[in-house]
Amino acid sequence: MDEIDRKLLSLLQEDATLAMAQLADQVGLSATPVWKRVQKLEAAGVITRRVALDLPVRPAGRAGVGGVTSRRAPRAEMPLPNRFLDLGGLA
Repeated sequence: MDEIDRKLLSLLQEDATLAMAQLADQVGLSATPVWKRVQKLEAAGVITRRVALDLPVRPAGRAGVGGVTSRRAPRAEMPLPNRFLDLGGLA
């Protein structure tokens, strides 16, 4: 896994709904190589699933979290975006 793979994982953890073209723009590649990298990460078990949470009604101050899980990198090495740090008791 190289720096681009780590950047892809970070981006997908922040927003698992990003299109391959959007990911490609963020890492400086075209969509096809990014798609192949994501497939390899999935095949290797680095990306185990992608989830999206449907929270139609969110109380003020609450946040929903969706992302990518990884079996290879310890959670301490994957910092969460600041917006996920204040979950108002939802953690």
